[in-house]
Amino acid sequence: MKLIKTVSGKKRIKMSRSEWENIGKKAGWMKVAELTPENNSLGDPQEAKAKAQKVIDSLGLKFAGDFFSKDYGGVNVTGRFVVRANGQLSLGNIWVPEEARGGGIGNQFMNELVNAADRENVEIVLVAETGVEDEYSKGLTQQQLEGWYRKFGFETYSEPGAAVRMIRKPNGA
Repeated sequence: MKLIKTVSGKKRIKMSRSEWENIGKKAGWMKVAELTPENNSLGDPQEAKAKAQKVIDSLGLKFAGDFFSKDYGGVNVTGRFVVRANGQLSLGNIWVPEEARGGGIGNQFMNELVNAADRENVEIVLVAETGVEDEYSKGLTQQQLEGWYRKFGFETYSEPGAAVRMIRKPNGA
């Protein structure tokens, strides 16, 4: 994995096909979103980080670095997880193959994730951006993407005009 260009001030990386062989055939361009550490109310950071890792471990994912894949009957949901220093789980780059969109696989993955996060009392944060228009990022509009995350309990916490940052507190707290 290497940074190969910047588009409109946003860093882009390219994964080699060999790195993505077990993750998904259309991996392509991925966004790299740097999140600013936020304070959370989850207690001791080390304990919170262990709980976030337990959430990830419970999902049965394959990993290549921070990037993951989960197989749903031959269809791979891919994305990125990072456990932040304060124990929040940072989620990014969720992708469902175009031919499988609308079939509920993304919803199934998100339901598994939020249920596991609730069991472990873990906050999930993300940057909701649709990305650049290329062969890999066809899909939802920005408004549709934000609405999709909201149905899983995410709320916006960024300033208007900035990157859309969203958070989901455990158990919808």
